[in-house]
Amino acid sequence: MAWVKFFTPDSCWTWYILEGEEKDDGNWLFFVYVEGIYEEYGYVTLRELENARGQLGLKIERDIHFLPKPISKIRKKKQAS
Repeated sequence: MAWVKFFTPDSCWTWYILEGEEKDDGNWLFFVYVEGIYEEYGYVTLRELENARGQLGLKIERDIHFLPKPISKIRKKKQAS
């Protein structure tokens, strides 16, 4: 299940948060499905997302209109395009 969506407004990268855990230092470690030049599953921290910038220097944003959905629906949509 994808719970949250982050994206770069000036690039092609999107991170779907599948699960997360708060670490002892207050940072969050997320397991994500990433779409961009390639697609993969992996780990990213909230601080990494906060510090990353797109091609024009814009910060990564949270899609406030995204509703949680099964990752299979997201991948099907990507494969159809």
